[in-house]
Amino acid sequence: MNFKIAALLTSLLSIVSCGPSIDNSNETVGLHVISGFGEKYSFISNSPNDIDISNTIDNLDWEGGFHQVILVTSPGISIEVGGSLDPSDGLSSVYRDLNKEIYRVTVEPPATVEEIKAILLSFHSGDNKWESMYQYE
Repeated sequence: MNFKIAALLTSLLSIVSCGPSIDNSNETVGLHVISGFGEKYSFISNSPNDIDISNTIDNLDWEGGFHQVILVTSPGISIEVGGSLDPSDGLSSVYRDLNKEIYRVTVEPPATVEEIKAILLSFHSGDNKWESMYQYE
């Protein structure tokens, strides 16, 4: 009987410790990547640094793929950059504060991968420069 309980607890703990999912990627602190129009989800880190953010952006195929990179700095507060360099999709950036029900999208979208990387790095540093890089409404 004790073996069955131990096996059940181990199984439950492995389910719980799997980490965040695509469903809470705008709420769970850390760096998240959603690719292929929502087909693939990756949790990169719960405490990313600038190198993690830069490498994540640099390692994605922005010409042939469609990606959303979400950086959550505190529960419910995030910036998302994403899209594709394919002109039919384009790039975008969205600021969210789910606690205050604020959703702001860039009026004019970023044009390059370097620009979306700069948005994420600014948001991560807390310098608020991301807000002046683009007009958000």
